[in-house]
Amino acid sequence: METASKTKITWEKIIEIEPEINQLYEIAKNENRSDLPEDYCANDVFYNELKPEIMQLAGWYAEDRRLKSTRAYELVYMKIYDALPYCRHERGFC
Repeated sequence: METASKTKITWEKIIEIEPEINQLYEIAKNENRSDLPEDYCANDVFYNELKPEIMQLAGWYAEDRRLKSTRAYELVYMKIYDALPYCRHERGFC
C-alpha cells in the first residue's frame, strides 16, 4: 500500500486529493479581517473548529490512504494554522 509517507506529498497534491482541505484553508485565510472582535483567539478557532475537520481529512484518520501520514497531517496543520491571524485578546497565553 502506497501512502503519503512513501511519496513526496505536497500541498498541491493534498488539495488535489482532498479539496475540502483547501476549503478549510480558505476559512482560515478569511479570518484575516479588520473587523475581528478585540478578544479574538485564533487558537479557539483552530482547535475547536478547524482541527477536528483536519484530523478526519489528513493523517492517520484520513479516509484516503494517500493522506494517512504524519507528513500530510503536519503539512495541512501548519498551512491552515499559519493562515489564521494573530490573537487579539489581552491574555498572555492561549
